[in-house]
Amino acid sequence: MTELRISLIVRTESITLSELTAVLGLAPSRGHSRGDVPHGGRLKHFQTPLPHTSWILYSDEDVTAPLHAHLRALAKRLPPEDFQSLRAKLPFDLRVEVSIGASYNGQAAYIRIAPVALEIVMAYGATLLVDAYYAEDEENEPIEGNAETG
Repeated sequence: MTELRISLIVRTESITLSELTAVLGLAPSRGHSRGDVPHGGRLKHFQTPLPHTSWILYSDEDVTAPLHAHLRALAKRLPPEDFQSLRAKLPFDLRVEVSIGASYNGQAAYIRIAPVALEIVMAYGATLLVDAYYAEDEENEPIEGNAETG
C-alpha cells in the first residue's frame, strides 16, 4: 500500500521564520530560519547554518487518503486565494512547493494526480515535488529523486 505525506513548503532567504509566520497568519507544522543549525531529523547531517528559511505545513489527512484529500486539507487551513493575496507582503525570492512523499512496502507504487489536485497546486503558484521511498528504508532515501513540474 502506498502512503502519502503531503506538505506545503514556503522558502525564502530574506526573512526569518517568525516574520514569515506573522505574514501568513498561521503557525507552521515545522520550520526553521536561515542561519539555523539543525540538530535532528532529516537535516541532521548538515553541520553548517541552513541557507534559507522554510515554513512547512503538513496535511492532517491520514497517510492512506488520496492526494486530492490531502491537498484539500491544506487548502482549508491556508486557502490558496488568501495565500496569493499575501504574496505582495512577502519577499521577492519566495519559493513555494507542494511536496508529495510516497512510501510503499516493496510493491509497485503509483500516485494518481487528479485535475482538482493540480488546480490546488497551481492556485498556490507552487512547484510540485514527488519523492518515492521504500517503507523499509530506514534512511528514507529517494528511489527516483524529484520529479518537478513548474
